[in-house]
Amino acid sequence: MLAPECYRALILLLKDRATSKYLHHCRSITSTMIIGLAALPEPLRRPAIFKLFEEVDGMAGFVAGLRFLRILINSPGYSDPISRGIPS
Repeated sequence: MLAPECYRALILLLKDRATSKYLHHCRSITSTMIIGLAALPEPLRRPAIFKLFEEVDGMAGFVAGLRFLRILINSPGYSDPISRGIPS
């Protein structure tokens, strides 16, 4: 049985097309999964990230890392290493 806040988060997650499609194909939906998906920034709710969710045990740490990367990329001083070219 899920806690009431998990049910509320699940309802919001099901409004997102990519997330609802992912959840539809899951064998089971756990509170840890719901909390992790709810913490994931919406632009990162994509099939490739969902695939990683299945591979990573500590989803909370994984989501925190993705949030950090998103903040870093959106920061004014960020320079994309790929667009700069890889040093040889």
